[in-house]
Amino acid sequence: MWPNFFQPSVDCVTGAVLDQKASAKEKISHVVLVGGFAANDWLFNKIQSALTVHGLDVHRPENHINKAVSDGAISFFVDHFVSTRVSRFMYGVSARRTYDALDAEHRKRVGKLFIDASGTQKLDEHFSVILAKNVQVPENKEFRREELQMTSPTKSGASSLTVTLLAYRGDMETPTWIDQDPENFTKLCQVEANLSHLPMRAETNRSGTTYYKSPIFSIVLLFGFTEIEAQIAWTEKGVEKRSPAVIAYDPDS
Repeated sequence: MWPNFFQPSVDCVTGAVLDQKASAKEKISHVVLVGGFAANDWLFNKIQSALTVHGLDVHRPENHINKAVSDGAISFFVDHFVSTRVSRFMYGVSARRTYDALDAEHRKRVGKLFIDASGTQKLDEHFSVILAKNVQVPENKEFRREELQMTSPTKSGASSLTVTLLAYRGDMETPTWIDQDPENFTKLCQVEANLSHLPMRAETNRSGTTYYKSPIFSIVLLFGFTEIEAQIAWTEKGVEKRSPAVIAYDPDS
């Protein structure tokens, strides 16, 4: 009876491999099993039999199969082979800019002009660089998008933040507007944060309508780890305070 007990594990592994094979852009022909499960001959043979019929060659290391996870963890924390990375692309966000009629680039985009909750004329899609290309990125170095402020007709609208982090993969040295080379801007993820704990302030715009705005804050990003990490930073009474932000990945991006 015991083989039946482990059959769901076999089905799970083979199903995951076949899903990846189906979604891969390149042809997959080999599968390498590592870790403690791969050390079990019965499990290895069952997976090998299940995948061979789909044209996949299944292999495993000859020695020390079940040490992959532990060795990798120890290597990272003790040996720390990779302490600095280099940014492959330019990273930033789409930002709003106050409209300046004297700026030729602004006048080109007058058709995209809009009025925000404060009654100020704004333009969207200005590319604000957070991390330039070919920059060394130590693990603990912080990169910031400074002087952000949320405005909204409602208090709740000013208390939540969603910003899309973009990578620029083109040849322009200093892209200023996303519409200058739109096909080379790629969405990486979204930075999401709850700002409700920040002291929101009610204001009145020129038309006499009440709106709400947050204090000025910064998005703090760390690129040196396996995944991007994010925080929100602001100042209260001369002291910087922080709260965590969430990185949300779009599976289709």
